Amino acid sequence: MNHFLTTAFHLAIGCLGAWLGSKTKLPSGPLIGAMLAVIVSKTYLHSTVQLPQGLSFFIQTLIGVSIGVSFRPEMLKIFPKMAIPIVVTTVTLMTTGFLLAWLFTQLDILDKQTAYLCTTPGGLSALLALALEGQVNATLILSFHFLRLLSVILTAPFILKYLLAAS
Repeated sequence: MNHFLTTAFHLAIGCLGAWLGSKTKLPSGPLIGAMLAVIVSKTYLHSTVQLPQGLSFFIQTLIGVSIGVSFRPEMLKIFPKMAIPIVVTTVTLMTTGFLLAWLFTQLDILDKQTAYLCTTPGGLSALLALALEGQVNATLILSFHFLRLLSVILTAPFILKYLLAAS
């Protein structure tokens, strides 16, 4: 199969996976479904196709627009009340991520840039956009965050149920 047909095939498989993922009612179901479908497809077909540069730009633009339109002006109203918890949580998560990145680098497990993006907290789509920009192992970064997101999705219902029962 030529590059165009292979790319089109993987886009179609990704759309099918996204549709199936949306039926799961899990957070980020379409994203996870598309990723899993394409990963399985590429693995089965031994495909090495990558997205063309222009398509990558378009996808990153869509991610940016998606994040931007999720902003609501009322978010600014609650910020003064929530500033301290937001700052403490952000600094703690970023510090923990930085320390883990440093550890993985010292143990020669990962290079510095990949380690930092693997351990940085954040949304999968936003970190993927960062990974695509740099000279890093985007597949590994995606794997880290995919497994993190999947772990949260699978454990959150039980943790929330426990917290509700405890209160």
